[in-house]
Amino acid sequence: MVPLGAPVAPVLDPSGPRSFHEGSEGAAVRLGVDPDGERGAAALRAQVGAGPAVPRPRRHRGARAEGDAGDGAVVERVWADIDRVAGVIVEVDGRALVVDTGHDRPRRRVVIPERAAGRIQVRHPWLRPGQLFDAVGLARAGVFQALRPATSQMPYRVGAAERTVGRETDVIVGSVTWWNPGEGADAYGLAYPALDPSADCGPGCERAEVCPPLPLLSTGSVLRVRNECAGREAPVAVTACGAMASRFCDRCLACDTSVRGRIAELTLLSFVALGGDPETGCFNATITVE
Repeated sequence: MVPLGAPVAPVLDPSGPRSFHEGSEGAAVRLGVDPDGERGAAALRAQVGAGPAVPRPRRHRGARAEGDAGDGAVVERVWADIDRVAGVIVEVDGRALVVDTGHDRPRRRVVIPERAAGRIQVRHPWLRPGQLFDAVGLARAGVFQALRPATSQMPYRVGAAERTVGRETDVIVGSVTWWNPGEGADAYGLAYPALDPSADCGPGCERAEVCPPLPLLSTGSVLRVRNECAGREAPVAVTACGAMASRFCDRCLACDTSVRGRIAELTLLSFVALGGDPETGCFNATITVE
């Protein structure tokens, strides 16, 4: 439902000047690699001294290409092993953390490399249990290496963020972020912060009063998501609960200053397909309930 225009896909075989990517129907699509795309992957890995920028097959990665699918398309960007952790800190041991990412997602082990510590501390100067945490980095053997903060707000304790007063409408503006649903989950879709608690949010749902106010929806609902920074839009189905996003009340600064509040979390591939930059972490968006 999401893929539009330029192909966006997981990398199957990253070797050589042309690489194989999984197409929308599961078939392999061969794409050329733009040198700038290779440099982008190298730059991210270089931040933690991760060695050559050669993404391993079937790992956490995505690619965005320019042109039509097939031999005419060239990979514009490759994100190798990129991941994100957003949630509430529950344990701290120096620069090692455990973060609760939501009632329907696993807790994540987080390590902040020494060379990334200063950058992370800009937005997370106090790493304490109960503080909100959001960072983009690399996934390695079950451990997340946090490289850069993915929020514009200073750290709040969970539940302490300011809330916006307003009324629910079918046209919603705010910040759209992304998450990596992992192997075996829907590659395309979005997690919505205001699922119906009686049916779709599930047991243990920690949904807060959403900032800004959002209409209650169910899984399977279709939303038209427009990236106001890139001018791209597409219908996206609600495939998961995004209750943890309701805890954040920050602004997106990707191309302008958005109103406060995270209104959806796209899967990594959906986010890239709509022109988002995973390293930036968000884009200013308008969502219409279809």
